[in-house]
Amino acid sequence: MRVARSLFCGTALLALVTLDIDAAPVVAAGGVVNPASYAQAPVVAGGLIAIFGMGLASSPASAPGTPWPLTLNKVSVTVNGVSAPLAFVSPSQINAQIPWSVAGASQAQIVVTNESGSGAAVSANLAPAAPAIFTFDGKQAIASIAATRTSTGNPGQIARIARPGEYLRLYVTGLGAVTNTPATGAAADATLTVTPTLSTTITLPTVTVGGVPALVSFAGLAPQGINPDWVGVYEVDLRIPATAPSGTAVPVIVTSNGLSSNTATVAIDSTPAPLLAKWVQLGPTGALARAITSQPSCPSVSIDGLPQTMQVRTQPSLPFYPVTSCEIALPAATIFATLGDEPLPLPKKGNYTQIAVIGDTGCRLDTSTTPAVYQACNDPVQWPVARIAAGAAATAPELIVLTGDYHYREAPCPPGNAGCAGSPWNYNWDTWYADLFSQVQPAFDAAPVFFIRGNHESCDRAGEGWFRYLDPRPYPASCQAYTDPFAVTAGSLQLIHVDSAVANDTALDDVQVATCQAQFDMVRQMATGNAWLLTHRPFSALRAGVATNVVLQAASKNSLPDGIQMLLSGHTHIFQTYSFDPKHPPQVVIGNGGDVLNAVVPSSTLLGKTTGNAQIVQATSQTHYGFSTVLFTAGGWTILDRTVDGSVVTTCQVAGKTVGCDKP
Repeated sequence: MRVARSLFCGTALLALVTLDIDAAPVVAAGGVVNPASYAQAPVVAGGLIAIFGMGLASSPASAPGTPWPLTLNKVSVTVNGVSAPLAFVSPSQINAQIPWSVAGASQAQIVVTNESGSGAAVSANLAPAAPAIFTFDGKQAIASIAATRTSTGNPGQIARIARPGEYLRLYVTGLGAVTNTPATGAAADATLTVTPTLSTTITLPTVTVGGVPALVSFAGLAPQGINPDWVGVYEVDLRIPATAPSGTAVPVIVTSNGLSSNTATVAIDSTPAPLLAKWVQLGPTGALARAITSQPSCPSVSIDGLPQTMQVRTQPSLPFYPVTSCEIALPAATIFATLGDEPLPLPKKGNYTQIAVIGDTGCRLDTSTTPAVYQACNDPVQWPVARIAAGAAATAPELIVLTGDYHYREAPCPPGNAGCAGSPWNYNWDTWYADLFSQVQPAFDAAPVFFIRGNHESCDRAGEGWFRYLDPRPYPASCQAYTDPFAVTAGSLQLIHVDSAVANDTALDDVQVATCQAQFDMVRQMATGNAWLLTHRPFSALRAGVATNVVLQAASKNSLPDGIQMLLSGHTHIFQTYSFDPKHPPQVVIGNGGDVLNAVVPSSTLLGKTTGNAQIVQATSQTHYGFSTVLFTAGGWTILDRTVDGSVVTTCQVAGKTVGCDKP
């Protein structure tokens, strides 16, 4: 398969065995070709070449997976006297990158050297651009549907046929000069940042699909996070034209600098693509139906038999957000609503009696700690969020509360780590889809959702995704570090959301305190007699033995309205409950929904400690993956702490601003 030698070079360095040869390398006639098309074509600065010949190296082939650039003491390639990084070396083939610095010349003099000397220079035309599409087998394009990262045809991967209107990620070499040019031998910038540095092509290529011109929304070096660290490989994001022909082998051609690529093929189905996610969520103005689609237009919703088109919340923004998010308000009197052929879960019209709570669901890929943490995102035992979502749905909840921190993949999976191999990372739709939307649809189908904003959804992290998809208010012009509290009426219960995304747990910050103080002033105005305060960071708890959250405590002056009956949070990856003296609302922490669990905290170590102005007089602490069910009872609420499969571990009673559990 050609791709094994050209694009995907694998991860492990093969031990090289030196063999005695006594001849300089010989490049075959016509032996310098494009490694994507395997055709003789002009070479391009920054692009890739394949060199074929005899005696190029005295070693066996470097293994597919060898880290780029491959370093060998006895084999080298120069282009116009400049060293060219090597990706693959064997006695008959070498893959290399044309150095960026040779741009502007009309000819490239290519010389291969081994331990016996240098071969004759081979001349190739050097062009500003000469595109070639990578293929699996010389025909099928290496491409993926941008919204799902699924292949369009590789037999070794999960394939899904692309649909008109979807964005396709096409992988190309030879597109020439880019902005923010990386060093020769380096991939595009991989800095973890909200606004990654992109290396976009100076000249935007054109693409035809089945002979029909396609909209190209991005062309540049393949960005890391949504791609591996490929050197010399470009990503072209194109929208499949509505009038493109369908079929299993629709031709695709990329053109730049007046030169056209090889003809590759993609599979296209003319039927509309399925939705990527759909749900109903509660917000300050009532219930909203939301959907995410790879299509340019939003779907229709039937509300009590009347078809209505959802409004666009956010348009795609390539290369990192290739999907459309949609929404529509559901009137309070709605009796029945469907999206497609499936009913939407509507808010209960009476009092709520059963609520499921799931917390901190993302899969952790994190190099900010020592040692770094690479959770096995591909293992449903070590990252069980899909099973937890299905288990919560099976309990028939009337409402689902998600306590925040949905996005955790903030570092690349290391080479050779099968547990997270292939995972996207950084702040983009790919990670949102992998961490949340591809996992929790069963829960979304079961009941309306109340989303809490976590600290991982702050503006210096995954805040853009939070506002694109989950925040219940209109989409803002820019990311908001702080958002005002809002209240949701759920029967006789009032749910008040306080945004604690940037409220420091352990260090006072005057700006944070002043801002949060204004928030608590609003909470005092809106709180009724039967309210829960929902905020991601625990208001009154211990984390790693330290009291939290000092900003929230200072801002509230450790005084909450009498109507607040319970504090519900996540943040700590554990199940905990706290009661206090003097009495104030009990703190419940449910953050064991998928991310790496915190260490076991014996309840006895919490008793007698002080947080805020109160002493902990009751504490329960459990470390296991799972979710919780909160049931209305005559005297208050019963909390069932459950494992992944729904088995009850701990039962707690909440009444009169105290909580008591049957298990420490």
